[in-house]
Amino acid sequence: MKVIWVLNCTINRHRNQALFHTTQTNTTVRAESLLLSTPKPKTVHLLSDGTGATVEKTLDAVMGGFDQSLIHVVRHFELHGAGRFETALKTIIDNPGMVLFTLDPANRDRAEILTEACVRLGVPVVSCISSESAAMATYLGRSPIPHSQRPVEENSHNVRLLAALKFAREFDDGQGINDGFKSAHIVLVAPSRTGKTPISMGLAVNHQLKAMNIPFVANITSADQIATLRQQNPSALVVAITRNISELGARRRHRTRQLHNLNGKPVSEFNEEQRTRWQRMEETYFGERFIVAEARAFERFCNQAGIADVLDITRMPSEEVVSEIKARYDAYVANLKTPAAL
Repeated sequence: MKVIWVLNCTINRHRNQALFHTTQTNTTVRAESLLLSTPKPKTVHLLSDGTGATVEKTLDAVMGGFDQSLIHVVRHFELHGAGRFETALKTIIDNPGMVLFTLDPANRDRAEILTEACVRLGVPVVSCISSESAAMATYLGRSPIPHSQRPVEENSHNVRLLAALKFAREFDDGQGINDGFKSAHIVLVAPSRTGKTPISMGLAVNHQLKAMNIPFVANITSADQIATLRQQNPSALVVAITRNISELGARRRHRTRQLHNLNGKPVSEFNEEQRTRWQRMEETYFGERFIVAEARAFERFCNQAGIADVLDITRMPSEEVVSEIKARYDAYVANLKTPAAL
């Protein structure tokens, strides 16, 4: 089978590369490096023929007991289209990581190919609800209806979920602000590394709400633009997201190390170029003085834009953040419907 042949060649290539790099690696690790190292997030791939709601909720439930920053999630949804499964498989091979999936039982070959790929790559693979589905099929004496044959109502949960997920992806990180604001249920505004994207996805998956997010950059993000857009769509709830200085600084330092391949290396061992870059990023991104000034600018921005809903999510679990914003949205919509607000 062509897919298997390509899979064998690609995996062998990765193994040879890994072996080559391993032989060049110095196995002596200094204690200082171990103490100062920042763990690199591990990749988790989510695969689904449909909207991905099941695997998203499974991952949320599992990660409730872990720090969200420990993983980097790659989503591969709506895999029923031609070539999409193969594209997802190639991505997993190029960037191996744990796989959670829900694939239509009618396409058993896909599940077998995916499982074989993960086994050969040496990464965990979990089929969500497969055992439950099989048990139910045995109990009912019937086979599950394939996804492609399941009836879908125009305003069904799946349709609204898919629309919300597409919206969150299309209007992520400040993309298409003007267009997104017109139909958004919720608009999140926050500084870098606050966690805007996961919150938007959580609102889509858990509540089918169209949430877009806008990054705040001092002297660039326009308060006047946000205020004008709010007047055009007053039904959209705008929420400002914040974290405390130390937590935001830690997240940004972690991100800086990731981007510049500095994980596990103490600052004292940086070369001149790395030290210069680190100092520049401290002055303009993750340093305490910069973040304090940014927080003050963000407060002024919120006042100018008329954003009253400000939520500090420091040490809040992701599910709690999503639930809190949903509650605020419900209260906001209810208030709009009262005679005094009309």
